[in-house]
Amino acid sequence: MRVRLNNGYDAEIIADGGRLDLFLPDGHYVFTAKSPEFSTFFAFADYATKGVCPLISFAPEHKQNGWMDWFCEINVRSQSITLLNPWR
Repeated sequence: MRVRLNNGYDAEIIADGGRLDLFLPDGHYVFTAKSPEFSTFFAFADYATKGVCPLISFAPEHKQNGWMDWFCEINVRSQSITLLNPWR
């Protein structure tokens, strides 16, 4: 299922969460964001200041600052992922 992100691109979680494919609103493929090491994309959720964002879950032994689940932002220009805040 494709979801419209806050940056105007459409995103779809692929390969059991191992990657996130991004598309232009007209459906043309833009690029693939791979999940960070020891993590997977698992859903989308509304983040108060950023709108709909992907959620990433890290393996329990690889928590980031004590948290497994994070809101993240995809930067299309730099093709990078930024962790925003813990989810929940």
